[in-house]
Amino acid sequence: MTKILTAIILSLLFFTPAEAAHLDLAWNANTEPDLAGYRVYYGTASRGYGDPIDVGNTTSCRLDSLLEGATYYIAYDVYDNESYFSEEVSTDIGGDSMPDGWEIEHFGDTSQEPEGDYDGDGLNNLGEYQHGTDPTKPDTDSDQMPDGWEVNYGFNPLDASDSSMDSDGDGLTNVEEYLGGTDPTCA
Repeated sequence: MTKILTAIILSLLFFTPAEAAHLDLAWNANTEPDLAGYRVYYGTASRGYGDPIDVGNTTSCRLDSLLEGATYYIAYDVYDNESYFSEEVSTDIGGDSMPDGWEIEHFGDTSQEPEGDYDGDGLNNLGEYQHGTDPTKPDTDSDQMPDGWEVNYGFNPLDASDSSMDSDGDGLTNVEEYLGGTDPTCA
């Protein structure tokens, strides 16, 4: 019988960085009667795992000797009649809600704080990650409106076309509102 993991099981795979050197994992138990146990897979490339760790019938494990600043991709499966891998998750060893790989890609290391505003655009580093903007560019879409200002007024900081719109119908485009220091949502 092929194991099929439900969305509930997949969505409850999570991690808790207790220290930079290890990661604690836990998941919901599979309730099929022929379950023989679980295997945890992890590596530094998506679907590029090393040998699995057999954790038996336990629904948790600790991964030790992890490198701080590295992004790890983690999945598990059930065995006997093996299932497909669970949905993959990546880690945030620093525990700041910004994936380590994203931080290294944009800043070169993991030293930036989520509340910081590296590019001074009014959108903090965590907000930049959440909105998909470039935390090193104040105006990701190059529309003359800073990312933080666009997010504050409900515009898309990844779409330059909203600069030419007149959101409040007062005859001024959104970029003219920004440049004039006026509220683009109130005529």
